[in-house]
Amino acid sequence: MNFTIRRAEKIDLDLFFHWRNDPLVRQNSFTSEPVSLDNHSQWFLGRLHKDTSYLYVVETDATPVGQIRFEVENDDAEINYSMDKDFRGQGIARDFLSIGITYFRDEYPGVKRLIARVKPDNVASNNVFEKLGFELQPESGEKSNVFLFVLPVNNC
Repeated sequence: MNFTIRRAEKIDLDLFFHWRNDPLVRQNSFTSEPVSLDNHSQWFLGRLHKDTSYLYVVETDATPVGQIRFEVENDDAEINYSMDKDFRGQGIARDFLSIGITYFRDEYPGVKRLIARVKPDNVASNNVFEKLGFELQPESGEKSNVFLFVLPVNNC
C-alpha cells in the first residue's frame, strides 16, 4: 500500500474526533472515556499551535488511513497513533508508522529517542513497535502497568 503523509490542519478536527472516539481506540487509550466535541476541539486546536506537537494524517489514494502524533520533550518524542477501523488487521501498521517516523525525523532532527507507551493487552501495537526495532524497557512509578518502548533515533 502506498502512503502519503501530511501535517494535520484545522479541517481535520472532525476526522481526529471520529478516530478518538472509536471504541477500539478508546479501549487502547489511557483515557478510555468518550471525549466531547468541545473538549476535543480545545485539545486538537491547542496541539496544532503547540511547538512541541506534531500531528500527521496518513493517507492512501487521498483516503485517510489514520493519524500519528509526536509530543516532544527535551531530546525525546513520544509517539501515539491510531488507524481507521477500515484499515486495521491488514498488516500495514509497520509501514504506516515507518512513514510517520521518517517524516517526523526530517521535520524535527533534534530528537534522540522515540518513546511509545502501550497497554500490555494491546497486542497489535506491542508487536508493531517490536517489529520497528523499539526495545521494551521497564517503566516505574505510576505507569508501571504500561509497556515502555524506546528507539534511539539513529536506529530509525
